[in-house]
Amino acid sequence: MRRDPPFGKLIPAYDPSVTGFKNLIPAASGTVIDLQSVVIASNGAAGTATFSTNGTPFKTLAVPANGSADCEIGSYELPIGSGLDVTTTTSMAVTAWYGLVDETTPIINEQARANTYSAWKSQKALGQNAIRTPNRFGNQVEG
Repeated sequence: MRRDPPFGKLIPAYDPSVTGFKNLIPAASGTVIDLQSVVIASNGAAGTATFSTNGTPFKTLAVPANGSADCEIGSYELPIGSGLDVTTTTSMAVTAWYGLVDETTPIINEQARANTYSAWKSQKALGQNAIRTPNRFGNQVEG
């Protein structure tokens, strides 16, 4: 099941002055970043901004002197655990709007109960005092 945390909200990543290489959105292990749009604004001279992930460029925008450019990407999912990098030829303000994608697999209540019961039974067999408390993710927390 796919869910988009924080549930439909887009998150802005903004840097007012990027010159050269900058990691705009840091990589997060196990997270898929869904890039929606990018906006660049020149801080003086004309130039270009190249967006990349894991060293592979996927979008280049040109901007006139003292102008701006934007690009509605729609939905571009970066590889899992990857961040967003930008390389500019001149000083620019850069904004990227993105969401996070959750690729977790749902678990049905009956399976969560069975998992919890199995763990509880094995702890009881070892003489441990176990408390059966399944959480809403279907994982059991044994105490």
